[in-house]
Amino acid sequence: MNVLFVCVANENRSQIAEAAFNRLARKSYATSAGLKPSLTGILLRNERGRFVALMAEAGYDISKAKVKRLNKRMADSAGRIVFVFEKKHLDDVPAYLLARSDTELWEVESIREDTSVEEYAKLERRRIKQIEARVEELVKRLEDQGSHVAAAGFNRAEKQARVPASKQPDRCLAPTRVEPVRSDWGNPFERDEPRLANSDGS
Repeated sequence: MNVLFVCVANENRSQIAEAAFNRLARKSYATSAGLKPSLTGILLRNERGRFVALMAEAGYDISKAKVKRLNKRMADSAGRIVFVFEKKHLDDVPAYLLARSDTELWEVESIREDTSVEEYAKLERRRIKQIEARVEELVKRLEDQGSHVAAAGFNRAEKQARVPASKQPDRCLAPTRVEPVRSDWGNPFERDEPRLANSDGS
């Protein structure tokens, strides 16, 4: 399953979720995007380098991650969409996404722009751990769902195998009778069988 994480600018929260998910998940993968990517956030405040360093500290290399704007094609290809921002930003979500039943909201607060460098690092580390915990729960939930589906299929096959062959439904097709093809010269593979004469001589 493809999981799409969406935040406001795709510069922080959704990238954390994407990196954490792809490290933990075995049968699914994640991408991320932003509602309004711009240069008014982390990139302009020159905090991108600090954010990348804090992610490396947590074991993630996002130095080559690029900011992406959410579009309908990305949304349509996702089996699950997770919004990673405050509830107030739902007003900016396109209506076609709000109508979907496979979306969920993780309310993760923003860090104020006037936060000191020391306080920023403290809050960012806490936010990374918060998102990691939510991602771990999501991965477990998705993989448990996949296991239940696989187990159901296995149980059906096992139950069918236990039914005696005599009681299993016959799925074989009835043999089709093929009439010999005759030509004006007769069938070369047809043998002349002796015929018994009837009492009237015929």
